[in-house]
Amino acid sequence: MPHPPLTVDALIPAGLPAGTVNFVTHAPEDAPAVVEATIAHPAVRRVNSTGSTHVGRVIGRLCGEHLTPSVLELGGKAPLVVLDADMDAAVDAAAFGAFANSGQICMSTERIIVDETIADTFVERRVSGVDEAVEAANDSEYGLSAAVFGRDADRALAVAHRIDSGICHVNGPTVHDEPQMPFGGVKASGWGCFGGMTGAYKFTDLRWITVQEGPRAYPFWPHAEGAPTTADGGTPETGTRSHEERAATTPPRTSRPSWTTPTGAAPSPPVLQVQQHPQQGQACQPHIQHLRHRLVLTAVQVHRFARGRERGRPWTVYYRMRAAGPAQLL
Repeated sequence: MPHPPLTVDALIPAGLPAGTVNFVTHAPEDAPAVVEATIAHPAVRRVNSTGSTHVGRVIGRLCGEHLTPSVLELGGKAPLVVLDADMDAAVDAAAFGAFANSGQICMSTERIIVDETIADTFVERRVSGVDEAVEAANDSEYGLSAAVFGRDADRALAVAHRIDSGICHVNGPTVHDEPQMPFGGVKASGWGCFGGMTGAYKFTDLRWITVQEGPRAYPFWPHAEGAPTTADGGTPETGTRSHEERAATTPPRTSRPSWTTPTGAAPSPPVLQVQQHPQQGQACQPHIQHLRHRLVLTAVQVHRFARGRERGRPWTVYYRMRAAGPAQLL
């Protein structure tokens, strides 16, 4: 059995609970079945894969089938663009980026693009001007890391913005990483990022949780004509307690107005008024009036409402609620 990597050797003796870190080995021919079974397992809620673009496409497809979010950091073909740069710094960065770890790094410099004005000093590939340099840098299906060298940092930064890569360093090598920074590529170099808060966002679920403060009015008003009632005359939602009784037992809100009117009476149901817009001929502008909110209809919904009335048929109005303010046609 292969010896586990140093990270596993360090984390398990450190006291992580059993099952927190799992090191799985398998024969090469079993890789497809093992990967598919791992992604399909309900305990796996995120997938992070670093590898080739070919394998990344397979993993991305499997994650899509199981609706499992994934972060894929795949291959790269990092370009280093040299403009009117400090030649010694550019040469050092190119040598480091190309030969560190024998070039076996996803960020390794693999293409050096040099402006023809300095080609006699530093020649790998000549280009004529910034536009051609950008075109050459983007002439790859990959887009992980890149670098631009130039004495004019603003000019070099403008070129960096035009390069299709997830990472680009100005006057620095393509091989550069920091744990707090987002790390990821574009195009065939994958999707998503890990590192820093970006990684935390990718591996957590954003949720929306609300707490209702006090009574809440709904479009189906209690005790309205045709509303369902219980045997003792109350509503299924509230029993025999009236709106006023519920409001009386609920502490008033400090940041938002109460659901009751100044006289203590329950608010009346929303009223829809269709009026002719003074500047749009026959166009209708809906006004839905309510004590605390304006319920705003879209133009399509107003059209359906108007057609329903013309035909004399029952109609249903769908709306969304927004903070109190002037009613308007969206």
